Amino acid sequence: MAKKKTTTSDLISQQMNKQMGNIEFQMAIKPYMMDGAKIDPSIARYRGLPEGAVPDDTKLSVGGYSVPKDYGTSDLSGIRAKKLKPYKYKSADGKTYSFPVERGTVNAVNKNATADVWAHEYRHQEDSDHGGETNNRLMDLMAATNQSEFGKAVDMILNEREYRIQGLLLNTTDPEKQIKYTKEMEKVRAAYRPLTKRSASKEDQEKFKEQLADDFGFKLDSLAGKWTDRKQKAKINAPYWNLMYGDKGYEPRNKKAKKSAKRMEKITAKQQKKMKKSLLDAQKKGRKRVSLLPDGF
Repeated sequence: MAKKKTTTSDLISQQMNKQMGNIEFQMAIKPYMMDGAKIDPSIARYRGLPEGAVPDDTKLSVGGYSVPKDYGTSDLSGIRAKKLKPYKYKSADGKTYSFPVERGTVNAVNKNATADVWAHEYRHQEDSDHGGETNNRLMDLMAATNQSEFGKAVDMILNEREYRIQGLLLNTTDPEKQIKYTKEMEKVRAAYRPLTKRSASKEDQEKFKEQLADDFGFKLDSLAGKWTDRKQKAKINAPYWNLMYGDKGYEPRNKKAKKSAKRMEKITAKQQKKMKKSLLDAQKKGRKRVSLLPDGF
């Protein structure tokens, strides 16, 4: 049978289908992104694995990855490497998997090619991750649209805290510090783990909020305003974040900032007292008709 020729109508149809597919892809990711996100579909790469390569009950150590445009370029000479080594990741069963590295791409791996994972990698690529992985994970938490996404984001944040505390434990031989860090690990796990499940109680939520503020207060303070403004503009559907913090959103609760503000209030009050006393003394010395006190005293 003779092969059917591709007509102009066929080409137009193919292009329209591709464009529609791109639009659907962008629309699925947009709710997780900040204002002005480009979400260029041409840089997206799906990295699949053969059926059964990773058993369903085995966790792969990567969900996705973003490769910077200048990856493999020397800071000193500006020379770009011609060949880029593949990324290698291990699964929980000890097997190693290799994935191609292409400059300026976002990549989602196997069953992790979901809207929230794509968004996480696009934020890295578009420099809207506000300073790196930790902030990006907090943004995953803020953008979660269902319990599964929220739980996954909490789990990633917990992994980071465990890694940092484990590092402190390994780098000290002081018994008191070891006890301190061990207790901190237990406290962090007790606060985060319940929120990775569907059955988290109101009490669990409050413990989580307190721990999250203790661990990431400064970063949350920085992100909250940006994300709240973006959410109001785009009417983001983030029910699990709203469940935690209500319609007003996260209110800055950074303890260090609060202490610093209180300290500054005390210093200012003392300075005002001294100034008021010196100005009153000056008035008594012959300037009775002129008030030297500024407004507010």
